[in-house]
Amino acid sequence: MNARSLNLLRHPRRMHAFDPRQVRLVLGAAVAGVMLGCSWGLWQEREKDQLLDQRTQLQAQANVLREQQARLAIAQENARLQSQWTERAHSWQIQRQHLMQLHAALMAQSAETGMRVERWQGDGRRLVLQAWLPRADSVPAVLSGLSRAWAAGWTLQSLGERAGAGVDVVLQAPWPAGTRDEARQKP
Repeated sequence: MNARSLNLLRHPRRMHAFDPRQVRLVLGAAVAGVMLGCSWGLWQEREKDQLLDQRTQLQAQANVLREQQARLAIAQENARLQSQWTERAHSWQIQRQHLMQLHAALMAQSAETGMRVERWQGDGRRLVLQAWLPRADSVPAVLSGLSRAWAAGWTLQSLGERAGAGVDVVLQAPWPAGTRDEARQKP
């Protein structure tokens, strides 16, 4: 059997032409898809802008909060330092008053017993007084007079004769508990 030959001139297309209704439906679906895609894109762009605005506002609020916290921390530190300075000034005032009382007592003892203060020093924990007395029997009177002026009380550390006349004494007293220089104390 012989097959008929295919004549392309007679049958240029084997496809069927689209039905105009189908073309309208496809075009309508394409237009609807484009419209939906554009709407979706515009909605997302608007949402992105809103989120960026919200992010900017939140960053500004966070910066304000950080600045407030920094100012609060500085204010708290200043208040703490002011409190420490006030305590320190009060402690120094009390120490000054005690030392003024001691000075007055030393002046009184010098007038009564003829005592001469040769050296005195303090290290924040104790006071040491080196003095000369014309007579050894005036040591108890000096100790009691100084102990009345200095709340912690004085003790005799050493007593020695001087080559000429009189005696050398070394007296010691602790700083009163409320006036010790805490910064200088060793742990």
